Amino acid sequence: MLHNTFQTQVTEVAPQARASAVALHAFSFFCGQALGVAFLGAALQLLGQFGALAVCAAVILAVGLVVGRLLAR
Repeated sequence: MLHNTFQTQVTEVAPQARASAVALHAFSFFCGQALGVAFLGAALQLLGQFGALAVCAAVILAVGLVVGRLLAR
């Protein structure tokens, strides 16, 4: 569901360069999906299931806090 919101925002950010913005968004989305699988696979082997999920939870929390602070400005 979050992807739909981002995609809508991308089409509104730069109307004069909409095609480039959407292409960059799609590229980032699909590369992120591929890299996420690779990183999680490596984390599962190194840290085990609980450790990998704990790292993911910590990263999500950190990103949420940083974005919250940036949006509050």
